[in-house]
Amino acid sequence: MECDSMHSAIEFAKKKTEIYIPSQWATVVRMARRTNPYLVVPIQHEDIYDFKKLQKTTLTYSKVDANGEKVNWLKIKWLRYSKQEPQHILFKHTFDEDFRRLRIIELDKNGVPVTSIKGHELPRKYKGKQPITLAKKKDLLNLCKTKIIPAEYHKFYKDLPANGEVPDNLPDPDVEEEEQDSEQE
Repeated sequence: MECDSMHSAIEFAKKKTEIYIPSQWATVVRMARRTNPYLVVPIQHEDIYDFKKLQKTTLTYSKVDANGEKVNWLKIKWLRYSKQEPQHILFKHTFDEDFRRLRIIELDKNGVPVTSIKGHELPRKYKGKQPITLAKKKDLLNLCKTKIIPAEYHKFYKDLPANGEVPDNLPDPDVEEEEQDSEQE
């Protein structure tokens, strides 16, 4: 698959450099392919929108796709939305299958379907940079203090917002990941 070769190229490029701050990943990804470099579009917190209100008040999601096949929302692996087709969402349950089409129906105040979602203001999802846990910030600053992270990157870590109310949302490690960790010890 194309994404496998992309991941491989990025992993190979990463082995040739040190990454100390997230913005350096964009350069590594871009330079992973010499001819026709990958296009990287960096995003900030203000580029992320909250669709909950739109979904609750305006859109309804069908349980079947355009071909009448059942849609299992929990198993969707890939969603694609195009402004050229605002009345549809394309989706896949597996990466190998072709995109399936799902019609989005907007309802007016009377519950009558309309065909456009234009004119709806999407609020930003976040008002500012998302904080990390205090423990995580302490660990990162310790890496700065012990000079594992070079001095030129210390400001980035000192400026990270943190608070004690942020849950640590790291998922439980995979069995495979645990095995790799124990092999490295």
